[in-house]
Amino acid sequence: MTLSNADVARRLFEDIWNDKRDDIIDEIFDPKCIAYLESWEVHGPQQFRAMRAEILESFPDLRLEVLDIIEDGDKVAVRWAAEATLQGSGFGMPVSTNEVRFRGMTWLVIEHGRITRSWDAWNLSQVIQEFLYAQPGSENATAATNLRLLRKQEDKRD
Repeated sequence: MTLSNADVARRLFEDIWNDKRDDIIDEIFDPKCIAYLESWEVHGPQQFRAMRAEILESFPDLRLEVLDIIEDGDKVAVRWAAEATLQGSGFGMPVSTNEVRFRGMTWLVIEHGRITRSWDAWNLSQVIQEFLYAQPGSENATAATNLRLLRKQEDKRD
């Protein structure tokens, strides 16, 4: 059975990110795929796998929820929400027990059932700033807590 392009996009989020299935990466990424992310430009499945490992090292409990998918021919747009706890030392930040929630969008080009190009937009700098300000003893810890509460209220409106 051939999957729709929207189904391929959903597999990226559900199978590869949430279920952490490395075996699916080679199946849905074209060998010459180029992905443009907030802080990375990734060429091919191997570089994607390495970038994903770096993110999951810092955020092993990362969960992505697909909120909307729009498919138009070979183009697919995905609006998503994420939550995670910084448990690793990546991104140059200290380990924290604070959960972060953020939203983003991914634009994909999918040809013959494989992702050939991808663009992600999410506010990585805000995530980093929130973790840095929320460290125990920080004078900005209260502000960071208030920001998280405000974001939870905003998420309920989605």
